[in-house]
Amino acid sequence: MSDINSIKVLYFASLGEEFGIAEEHLTIPRVPFHVSSLKKLLSARGEQWKNRLQASNILCAVNQEVQQGEDIQLNPGDEIAFFPPVTGG
Repeated sequence: MSDINSIKVLYFASLGEEFGIAEEHLTIPRVPFHVSSLKKLLSARGEQWKNRLQASNILCAVNQEVQQGEDIQLNPGDEIAFFPPVTGG
């Protein structure tokens, strides 16, 4: 269930498998809240979360656009996806 101040967080591929969750809705505060703030909040769940989300190769997309850096401001209704790098041929 989502409310007016919630964001949708998606965990793809091995992240979803390791965390045991593919998606969730989180309520964010009404102050500036950035990708870095979200990673810090999620990292407080334990070492596994911290190690994976703080890894330099984890990619983040906000509203289906891959982002560079963690200073992207999040707003209610945003969709944030975390995923490991992918390879293809």
